[in-house]
Order: sequence, then C-alpha cells, then structure tokens
Amino acid sequence: MKLSPQLAKKILSLKIKTRGMDLKKMADYVLREGGKEKLRAVEGLLEKVEYPMPYEKIKDIRVYTLGERLLYVLAIKEVMGWDLNKIKEMGYFVGRSLIIIKFFSHLFRLSNKFFYTVLPEIGSRYIEGAKLIPLEGEMKNKKAVFKIEGLDLKKTSDLQEVEKIGMVYFEGFFTGWAQMILGVEKVRCKVKKSENGYIFNITWI
Repeated sequence: MKLSPQLAKKILSLKIKTRGMDLKKMADYVLREGGKEKLRAVEGLLEKVEYPMPYEKIKDIRVYTLGERLLYVLAIKEVMGWDLNKIKEMGYFVGRSLIIIKFFSHLFRLSNKFFYTVLPEIGSRYIEGAKLIPLEGEMKNKKAVFKIEGLDLKKTSDLQEVEKIGMVYFEGFFTGWAQMILGVEKVRCKVKKSENGYIFNITWI
C-alpha cells in the first residue's frame, strides 16, 4: 500500500488526540535503524502527501491526532520497507522509551488500584476524544483487559489495511508499556476490534 494525498486525508480524519512524545520516539527509532538519510526520506514522503512533519518541529508537549500518528507509521513502513513484525518492534521501542512511562513505572506496579483508578485518570489527562475503560483486571491470574472507545475507521479496503498496521504497532507499544509498569519481561498484548473501539488484552508471566 502506497501513501497518497487522498489516503492521507482519510487517515487524518481520525481526530482523537494525545501528546506527541511517541512521534518523536518513532523518529528516533528510524534514526537508530536507518540514520538521517532514511529519516529525511520519511519526511520527504510526508511532504509529497501534503502533510510535512519535520523532526525538528515534532514537540513532546504538543497534542497530535491519532491520524497523524498512523500517517507517520505508514510513511516509516513505506520508506524503510518494514514488515509488520518490524512495525511491532518499533511500537515496543516507543512504549519502553516514553519518559512518562518510566516515571510512573517506579511509582506504581500494575494492581487493581492502578488498573481501575489510576489508569483511567491517566487516560483522561492524556487522551482527548476517546475513553479508556478498564474491563478486566486479574492481577493474580496475570491478565488485564481494557478498551479504548471512540475510534472509528471507515470500512474501506485501504483503511482496513491502515487499521491492521496500526493495531500491530499498538500491540508492540502496549507490550513495552506493560513491561515497564509490571517490571517483568514476558508480556504479551493482543489487540482486537470491537464496537466503537479496540480491546487490549495484556497477559504476563
């Protein structure tokens, strides 16, 4: 799938907003894996689809939409020639690299209180236009399930492919996130589509 101005416009219709710390980390991962030349190629592709995002102007404190994130992931995938496993690796790198996660990781460990009280509060502060809803927290059985509501990609073939790539990225992201919060290495995250959102199923050993 190739990015085009028309596809970019569809992707950018997703208006859910969070702060931009993960965008900067995606760019850092490209720099680590491909150097400045590859990052400039990503930026060049984004210019071609009429949505430039130069590295120097990505700000951690700025609010970005989910559409902007997915567009950035797709530009990286196209330029780097990565398969879904590599996209998941990037998500994992980003999930483990965010300063806010590192900060919370030594203040909290995943517990019923964290899952049902602290996590929704974090979601309300850092996500605009969607709800983070805890569904199932079984700390003894090493399982946590939550839902993010408010996401809606129109059911066209090109956006279904975008959705698939995005789900893989977020599986990696929340695997890294959960490792930091749990303080364990063996974590698995699976994402599945649900009505008006996505369900994240995290298990660990």
